[in-house]
Amino acid sequence: METLKGKVFLIVDAGSEVGQMVAKTFAKYSANLSLCGSVDDSFVLNGLASECSARGSTRVITVEMKDANNSREIEGAVKRTLDEFGYLHGLVYLVDQVLTKTFHETTLDDLNRLHTSHVESPLLWVQTSLPHLKATKGNVVLLSSGQSQNSAVGVFPYALTKAAEDHLVRTMALDLAAYGIRVNSICPTYPNNESDGCNKQRQNIISSLSEYIAYLSTDMATCITGQCVAVGNGFTVENPTNVS
Repeated sequence: METLKGKVFLIVDAGSEVGQMVAKTFAKYSANLSLCGSVDDSFVLNGLASECSARGSTRVITVEMKDANNSREIEGAVKRTLDEFGYLHGLVYLVDQVLTKTFHETTLDDLNRLHTSHVESPLLWVQTSLPHLKATKGNVVLLSSGQSQNSAVGVFPYALTKAAEDHLVRTMALDLAAYGIRVNSICPTYPNNESDGCNKQRQNIISSLSEYIAYLSTDMATCITGQCVAVGNGFTVENPTNVS
């Protein structure tokens, strides 16, 4: 996908399993990357930066954060990216905080914690990045979940806040369309056990969603916005503790 070459993308939670795959996929298409993640993932981020450079990225930086939900740290991460590259073409928000509780077990603290990660934080990231995305008519991709559309027993707070995240995508897409900014989300459903076959399927799903995120970030997807795209939804969910 030639239209990613030389463009700058900020990836939030780049040290996660999905984040690493997304970063490597973007690197394969010669995108320049700002890899944001927890200070606890510093070793992973540094190794990932080296691998992305080897795969095709001309420039890669890492931004370590104590709290990816903190407005000052978000401002610092975006500023660091702009200071390094001068512009920003896309924001990829991959934070996915899973909590397995039923309706009866869920507390307001549970809901508030997940709402912060799945709704408030991506809102702050987009608002902070907005002036720079306006300048490039960039795009935003969030990582949601198949549970936002087809929930299961035992994931009440997770499914509820992921559904809110999906609607955040749809409403942001409407508001930001006037600036040429597109907003979409990917909603993966993973296999429901830890067998070797299911682990392989999980990796295939992560690889597929990474390619789709890359596609959504290209000029070829200029007419796609406000979409919550299901990936891997052919699996039956029987054990929600092993899905996201």
